Parts: sequence; C-alpha cells; structure tokens
Amino acid sequence: MATAASTTIAKAFRVLELFREHAFLTVSQCESALGIPRATAHRLLVSLREAGALEQSPGGHYTLSVSLFELGVLAPERRRLGDRCGSEVEALAHRTGYRAHLGVRRGLGVLYLETAHGAHAQAQGVRTRVGHRGPFHATAMGKVLLAFGPESLLDEVSAEGLRPYTSRTVTSREELERDLERVRRDAWAYAPEQYVAGISAIAVPLRDSEERVHAAISVAGDSRSIARDRTRLIEAARQTAARIERGRGATFRGRSDELNPLVVSL
Repeated sequence: MATAASTTIAKAFRVLELFREHAFLTVSQCESALGIPRATAHRLLVSLREAGALEQSPGGHYTLSVSLFELGVLAPERRRLGDRCGSEVEALAHRTGYRAHLGVRRGLGVLYLETAHGAHAQAQGVRTRVGHRGPFHATAMGKVLLAFGPESLLDEVSAEGLRPYTSRTVTSREELERDLERVRRDAWAYAPEQYVAGISAIAVPLRDSEERVHAAISVAGDSRSIARDRTRLIEAARQTAARIERGRGATFRGRSDELNPLVVSL
C-alpha cells in the first residue's frame, strides 16, 4: 500500500509529465489535466516551485526550471549519445537548413535526445524539442525502429492501437508491415505528413560495432521541401550517421533494454 509521501511524489511526477505537451502550466490546466482538486493542484505546483523544479512568472504561469534541465542532461543515456552526437546533429541542421534530430526508444515511444534547427526550420513549422516523445507508427524514426526490432515490439504497438494523427497516418497493421519491409530493404524511412499535417521526415539508423541499431538521425521539414530534397537529405543523414558510427562502441553501449533498433523523427 502506497504511503502518503509516495503518493504525493507520484502526483508531483504526473505534474512534471504535463510539460511534455505544455510549455507552461496554470493551476487550472493542472487541475483539469490530472482530474484533481484545485487546492491539490495549487499545492503541488507551489511545492515543486519551492523545491526548485519549477519557476513561476509574474502572471502566475509555471515553467520547468533551469535546475531541472541541468539534472536532466546528466542522465547517462543523454551523456553517452548527446555529448558525442550533438555537434553532428547541429552540423546536419546547418548543412541542410532543416530540423535535425537524434532519438532513442523509450517504452512504446520515441524520445528526442537532441534537436537542432537549420536556417529555414522555424519557417517550415517544425516545433520539436529535447524531451519530446513521438509515436512509432506515425514517424520515420518509429518505422526504422520497428523494422529492425523484434516482432514482439510490433505486437505491442499494434495492441495499443495505431492512432490516426492525420489523414495520412498508417492505421492498419498490414500497411505498416509493408512499410517496414521497405525500410528493411532500403535502410531509411519516410513519413509524409503522418504525424503532423504539412510536415514530413526521413530517418536513418545509427548502428553499433555489432551492427545493432541503438539510435537514429532524422531530418524534418515542410512536405514539399522534403519531397523535393529527399535524395540529398537521405545522403546527408547517412553521412552524419557514418561519422558518428566511426566513434561507436562505448557511445552506444547501455542497458539491455536499449539494445533495440532506435531512430527518431517527426
């Protein structure tokens, strides 16, 4: 049976999880999203602010604190991959002009460890950020991950339901399996407007010294531009992956639950 203290901590983490979808929170938003009394929502937000996890604006909005960010970047996986790959992701974004990402698998979602934007990324409407999680079936990254992953992973994703994010999202297992076969054949994935309307992405895998896929690089932007530049972008992403892989080994070694194909993208 959970103690009062552990219950409070669990509620506090539920509050922090809301920042995956919100840049800032109000007491009312917290109350509504979590289905808790307003007084409880206010108490949790104030407690997190006093603990240094949140900051509060003069208008009463709460945001994640810099201190929490500083702790987050110390996470082992972020340091293993991000410290080594961050500059390459930045270079890819600068070279292509698009949004570039580095991501890994987390449970049944894709976790963005690094993001960087090129000269035209903001105008193209790509709004990804570090810490964002995306779905497998609707992203270029997810398709790569599923293609090289165990059948059990695809079973789990299918059992959760293939949610239609846009009119172009793949929502049947049969169609998804056909996509995955193409990814296995070509070693890159394409997600045309399947997660966000008007935005498309390509993704390529990152492999360790035993040729297992542990992470991936992606490039995202407005659909017309991505379609026009697709061949160039695939090659640029592959070159970036190759440079990172030349330093592979300790970079990609982690826990056993990280030994699955991983790729990230919109």
